[in-house]
Amino acid sequence: MSDDILDLLCSEQHSSSLAFAREIRSGVTQHTQRAFNLLFRTQSHHPSRALRFKIAEKVARVEQRPELEHWYRDHAPSEAPAESEHQCNEVYRFAERIIASPIEGEASYINALSEAGLSDDEIVTVAQLVGFVSFQCRLLTGMKLLQGVGRTERSEPPVAGRWLRHSTTQRGSSAPTRFTREQLAWEPWLAPRSSEDFSKEEWESLSHHGQTGSLYFRLLGRNMPVLEQRTLIDRGIFYTPGGLPRGERELAATVTSRVNGCIYCASVHSRKAVHFLKREDVVDKLLSVAEGGVLSAGQDSRTAAIIDFAGAHSMAPSQASLDDIKRLKDAGLDTLELLDLVQSTAFFSWANRLMLTLGEPRTLQ
Repeated sequence: MSDDILDLLCSEQHSSSLAFAREIRSGVTQHTQRAFNLLFRTQSHHPSRALRFKIAEKVARVEQRPELEHWYRDHAPSEAPAESEHQCNEVYRFAERIIASPIEGEASYINALSEAGLSDDEIVTVAQLVGFVSFQCRLLTGMKLLQGVGRTERSEPPVAGRWLRHSTTQRGSSAPTRFTREQLAWEPWLAPRSSEDFSKEEWESLSHHGQTGSLYFRLLGRNMPVLEQRTLIDRGIFYTPGGLPRGERELAATVTSRVNGCIYCASVHSRKAVHFLKREDVVDKLLSVAEGGVLSAGQDSRTAAIIDFAGAHSMAPSQASLDDIKRLKDAGLDTLELLDLVQSTAFFSWANRLMLTLGEPRTLQ
């Protein structure tokens, strides 16, 4: 079996420039496949492998990637899921909700999984699995577009998605009601692991990446092997030299968060975008777009092309088109830069789904 599923599914449209770009970003490819192996080939984590493949198949169907849907169906274990019918149905409902519209995530969905008998560790693994397949679908769509395969054009420019405007969190803390570059905190709906729960090696891994003080990462630490690979994917996409300038990768993350309604992620990555771009006007203009407003309005041609692609690619399913790729190439982006843009957008489609469905932002008081 191939160790690179995406390459296998794109093999009929071989592109030497894309293959070269992926080789430069080989760390992303390797850690993506290792995350896949942990989520689908290991028996060490619940839920059952059969249920995990069923979830992935459903996610790929919602994302309208039939070749990936068929791959998961064809490679699924022959046995039925070990979980009860009620548990399976709750998991399917959760997956379909957060993949189609992650802003719909709320604590009651997590509570429903708990009431169905899933442990906190299992819930985190399910959320990671859904986010991972969302990421995988967008990598596949982007690779095919770079090979000249996909929808020709879009009818409308990408617009800002809906976001929650509750003034308080589930716990009664003050909640942000608008997109901002201000620093925010995040409240989980499940208990993160305490520092004492981690092994020495696990804690050193969190410490190495500066994650020990984060409730978010300590919650994702309920499945440490997957978190470790996800962190290395993140580093491979956002911290590598060459290719798309770092500020534009961070801009893509901010755009994705605007489409999905993730105020917390947008606050973090809009600050990074300003730091690297040295362009407060570009970022603040993006953050100020009203719900339903065109995300790229008023931006220069290169920035608008990046925003339009990232916005379209963030939708579920992706609406990115060959026309978007042409505009980016006309703006001067080469294949490696395009791959960086695809990967940055795809990764935050994963990140947003975790942030929006496992907890919520709060203001710092």
